[in-house]
Amino acid sequence: MARYPKDHRQHTRERIVQAATEAFKTEGIDGVGVARVMGKAGLTHGGFYAHFQSKDELVGEVLAGGLDAAVHPRVQAAREAGEGLAGVVRGYVNRAHRDHPATGCVLPALSGEVARQPQAVRGALTASLERLIADMSELSTAPDAAARRADALATLAGMVGALALSRAVCDPALSDEVLKATRDELMRRHTPGTG
Repeated sequence: MARYPKDHRQHTRERIVQAATEAFKTEGIDGVGVARVMGKAGLTHGGFYAHFQSKDELVGEVLAGGLDAAVHPRVQAAREAGEGLAGVVRGYVNRAHRDHPATGCVLPALSGEVARQPQAVRGALTASLERLIADMSELSTAPDAAARRADALATLAGMVGALALSRAVCDPALSDEVLKATRDELMRRHTPGTG
């Protein structure tokens, strides 16, 4: 009987999550079944249930992990650079992010679809989103906690909406215009001396 390293199970689970993340963001949650995810991970369909109880559990993990991986590093970089929310906007609302949905944030790629998912899936996204809102609120210069949270929410909604719309339209000029208008407005709001 073959022996696997101690961390083999964790690495296998991570391969499944990574394959699912890319597939869901490019083809949609409902457009990709468990067999396809496992094939993309280079594994057999039967091994899925050794790692997840259901596709819903996998989707929840993809949403939470995808949000953490795509946006939290931008928040951390902006914090370290002292750029506040302007730094988050700069790192998020751009052509590179628009043009590479498989490696980008899960929100513009999957929000519409998540709204139709079971409560447990939506709950996983909600918990991760609350952490993100709290982190972004810390970067706001608004005068009190409620205003900082509102500022973070409006900024996040603008960023996600801009990416989603810029990907949805078939006119490249309009797509660029959506990104530029949103980015310029959000940067103006969050850059001292320009508001």
